Amino acid sequence: MSMFKNLKSLFVEEDPSAKGKQKENPKSVAKGGKEVKKEAAKKTAATNTNSPAASKTIVTGTADPKFTEKLLKIIEANNQPGFDYLEFKQTLKGMSKMNLDEKTQFMSAYAAAQSMGVTPAKLVSSAQQYLNVLAQEETKFLQTVEAQTEKNVVGRKNQLTQMEAMVKQKEEQIKQLQAEIEADKKKMEESRNSLTDVAAKIESTKVSFLASYNGLKNQLLTDVEKINQYLK
Repeated sequence: MSMFKNLKSLFVEEDPSAKGKQKENPKSVAKGGKEVKKEAAKKTAATNTNSPAASKTIVTGTADPKFTEKLLKIIEANNQPGFDYLEFKQTLKGMSKMNLDEKTQFMSAYAAAQSMGVTPAKLVSSAQQYLNVLAQEETKFLQTVEAQTEKNVVGRKNQLTQMEAMVKQKEEQIKQLQAEIEADKKKMEESRNSLTDVAAKIESTKVSFLASYNGLKNQLLTDVEKINQYLK
């Protein structure tokens, strides 16, 4: 039986107000967000017209529900048999609803787990396995990002460098080549704008994934620290 919904509730705190805001006018919000991104990208490109290779778009990211759910499903797929960290986390979640301090919550959850032969070392070990699973996923994702960057950004930067050399050469020629030079400049501008959009999109996806990854990793590491602290 899939425990994904329960697993998600262990790591992700739902914000009831966020759902209401999303239902209010999701299309306009999405559309507005895209327009702001495109406008910011165009302004960045215009500011760095003379040195596209040296410019770098700064983007920020937050935990993306799509990435979080994907990572949680991977954790679920690697759920170890028997009572391990995930089951302990679920028990701990139930304890959080009681009026208990944090240490008592951990001690109470551990007391329930002891009857199944669970030890603090086993809990830490199983949590570490899930951290390893997340780390493997991070490695695969960053390899994909690197490949996409190489394909869509580095290649286009090389094209721009070659085109700039051609423009300089043609500018030294007689007026008969002026029309061809202007056409090439126009293509360069289009490529530069496209490059900025692509680079920003890839970087935004990367930082959103890392925010999701780090959010989950930090929860796991915090729980491991508290297990080591409280369950001695």
